[in-house]
Amino acid sequence: MVRQWASVRFRVLTKKTARHLVDETRKSAKEQRRSAAKGTAEATADEIVETERVMREVKRDINRSGLTLVEDHLRLLAARTPARTSRRTSTRSR
Repeated sequence: MVRQWASVRFRVLTKKTARHLVDETRKSAKEQRRSAAKGTAEATADEIVETERVMREVKRDINRSGLTLVEDHLRLLAARTPARTSRRTSTRSR
């Protein structure tokens, strides 16, 4: 028998940590956009441009309106347990 558990843990990020993570994500997207522009003649992926734009907006919202970011950690656990054996005894008389 396999038993399974799931738990989710949350951590509220400080403003400083949230701004740092958002800025690092924005810088990473910016670098990806620049690398893509140098390496190929194809258009830069829309997702990269969108990520850069959204991260700028999120950082602005953290600074202006006090937006709070929360980090989540999902944990899935599975454990094999010994099978239970039935120990019924017959109470019928013959």
